[in-house]
Amino acid sequence: MTPVKIGIIGGSGLNNPDLFEVTSESPQDTPYGPPSDILREGLIGGVPCVLLARHGRKHTIMPTKVNYRANLWALKERGCTHVLVSTACGSLQENIHPGDFVILDQFIDRTTKRSQTFYDGEEGHPPGILHLPMGTPFCSDTTTHLKECCEALGYTVHPTGTVVTIEGPRFSSKAESRMFRQWGADVINMTTVPEVVLARELGMCYAAIAMATDYDSWREGHEAVTVEAVMATFRSNAEKAINVLKMAVAKIAAEDWSQRISALKNSCHDVEPVPVSSPSSDVNELEVATEGNSMLDISYPLHVSRSSTPLPTNSTTTNVAPSRPTQKKCRTAMSDDVLMTINEHFKKPREQKIEDKHDVFGKNVAHKLRGLDNLQRIMAEKIINDALFEAEMGNLTHHHKLLPVPVTNTQFPIQHNVFPQPSATPRTVPHTMPHTSLHLPSLSSTMDPLAQAISVLNEIP
Repeated sequence: MTPVKIGIIGGSGLNNPDLFEVTSESPQDTPYGPPSDILREGLIGGVPCVLLARHGRKHTIMPTKVNYRANLWALKERGCTHVLVSTACGSLQENIHPGDFVILDQFIDRTTKRSQTFYDGEEGHPPGILHLPMGTPFCSDTTTHLKECCEALGYTVHPTGTVVTIEGPRFSSKAESRMFRQWGADVINMTTVPEVVLARELGMCYAAIAMATDYDSWREGHEAVTVEAVMATFRSNAEKAINVLKMAVAKIAAEDWSQRISALKNSCHDVEPVPVSSPSSDVNELEVATEGNSMLDISYPLHVSRSSTPLPTNSTTTNVAPSRPTQKKCRTAMSDDVLMTINEHFKKPREQKIEDKHDVFGKNVAHKLRGLDNLQRIMAEKIINDALFEAEMGNLTHHHKLLPVPVTNTQFPIQHNVFPQPSATPRTVPHTMPHTSLHLPSLSSTMDPLAQAISVLNEIP
């Protein structure tokens, strides 16, 4: 039978010296720094327990600055198999009233600045990467005991609840609070994450009893949450929380947890952390293709040095053979020839294009088109394209003119018959049609078609 030792993480009201029958206080150092406070050890109903104030005894540590990793590591070093926590929370549901207890079974993480794993790759920390399953974050058997204790004591308790943990230290806006309600969250706090995640990494049975102290900020006609209101409600109900924890400790200690703790460890073993390779003098060669299909052999050593820190007693992970190729760091030395080739490439001057008269004329036409309204611009573009087409076909002469034609479509009040073929007989225009014509200057028959087109286009207003 695995001996049970219970860690209790709480805040105001849980520093009552009468909570323990026998007490001793001592600090605890960890690879992640000191925990929030010194650890107090003693007995509750003959069961060994360790008490830790999450925010310090004087509540001087804000949620973001709590050293969650050091807190959980310290409890594991002291041999804790279970972690029971109390937390003040805001209610996000109408049926959860201030003073009610909620037994948490799921969480939504809205934190942004907290380390959530012991396997962070830092020097002196456990090596590797641990991908931890989190479908059932809280220990279901331990949470059942908390629920039964609340019911036995006659306290109002909600047997399940989803908590959304925000970064803090500010409270939620009304829009955020309403959004969390739509997500299906029941309560809101600032501390459950990453506490529950880290306890799971260390293989400890973690359960949380949340006390609703307010309605956050979503409820119309109700004052928004304040620190004073939260602390007042929590202190007035702290005695209830202590009673629940005392009874739960006795119920937990009365059971054999060997198989459940072993199963919890195995759930972490299923995703073994990837060990970091030991220093090696192996040399890998990398072939780099360069211009001209020449191959340069670039050799570099793969050296990785990492000192590892074993997990605390009864840890859930061990170093085993990796199930995937070992990751190695490498440093590459680039050949001077490659660097010179790249450098010369970027030193080549870019070709400077010299504009001729056609570029200048094109810019002038573009400038005029931008000054026209949409309809006139479309018509002018069509006339220009028709003129260029006739020039490319070799049909332009100095006889071509821009003449109006009768209007047949009311949507476009002006239409032009552009560049009619010259006729020996002068064209007679009916007196009912407006007669305007653009007489082009006489052009030499020896001019090339492009020059003729340019002369015609210059006459277009």
